[in-house]
Amino acid sequence: MPVFTEIPLRKGLDSRFMSRLYPLRTRNMTIFDTEFINLRSLLHMECENLDIYRDEVKGSDIGALMKEWINGGLKKLKTFYCHSRETQIDPEGFRDIPAKPTSTPPPAMFPYPEDWNRYALEIVRVDDGRSANFLWYVDEFWFYITEGN
Repeated sequence: MPVFTEIPLRKGLDSRFMSRLYPLRTRNMTIFDTEFINLRSLLHMECENLDIYRDEVKGSDIGALMKEWINGGLKKLKTFYCHSRETQIDPEGFRDIPAKPTSTPPPAMFPYPEDWNRYALEIVRVDDGRSANFLWYVDEFWFYITEGN
């Protein structure tokens, strides 16, 4: 299994290639704007670290990922980063996500510590009590499992 997979936009992908992608099974994955990675693929992924760069991201999709993690899914996920030129923040997508301001310091790799201290939130997984921090600011979404969990 590769340690890092980069999948650029490709047209005319055959079903054999697609079956190897679902669910997303690499440890670290970077996905550039692509049509064949959808919400279903993300909700069933087995990645530890995922970076997504898309032209458009819906808040409801990010909210669905957060709810999946809170309810015990995405067990291997440690970090998730999403950058989008057009983010559609949909309050409905984040409804019923119990979040509170975090007291956890920003991760070492986070480039904007002043924004982290101001905007980051903490969520807790229902089944095992693991906590994670997330921040959605301007055109970027950051998600980190809290160290020690």
